[in-house]
Amino acid sequence: MRNILILIFYTLFLFSMLYSKDTKYGVGIILGNPEGLSFEIDRFSLKDKKSDSISMAINFNTKEEYFYFHIDYLIKDHKFIQKKDLTGELPFYWGIGLKLESKNYISMIENIFGIRFILGAEYRFEEIPFTIFTILAPVIDFSPKTSISLAPSLGVRYLFK
Repeated sequence: MRNILILIFYTLFLFSMLYSKDTKYGVGIILGNPEGLSFEIDRFSLKDKKSDSISMAINFNTKEEYFYFHIDYLIKDHKFIQKKDLTGELPFYWGIGLKLESKNYISMIENIFGIRFILGAEYRFEEIPFTIFTILAPVIDFSPKTSISLAPSLGVRYLFK
């Protein structure tokens, strides 16, 4: 079941890469909650200085048989924070996402499904194709039991143009 979900999400992610000619792609690492690989597709609009993004993170831990995946839809406002002494961009963003977590214990498998509400900021360097980002995401888990948690994270991505 897990492999089917991974295949579905990767397929959606790859098809969305063909979204627009103004699209930028990023691959990197994310630390905090979650930890793992980070992917992003960002489509920028020159007209209103906003962009929409699809962000995804994956964590596999084979020793503990743990899997984490989230996919977020983000709206980035490139005009929200403007500093004249910065050479790069500092967009603020917000959005909503889905989370899937699977833990395999000795006697049972626990699958956790939740919704993420994202607030964050990133710095895009002008001279080099990297971005650093921070996210604060309140999460509501619905399955197997309802709970609320906070998922802070920090990461870096290499940007493809």
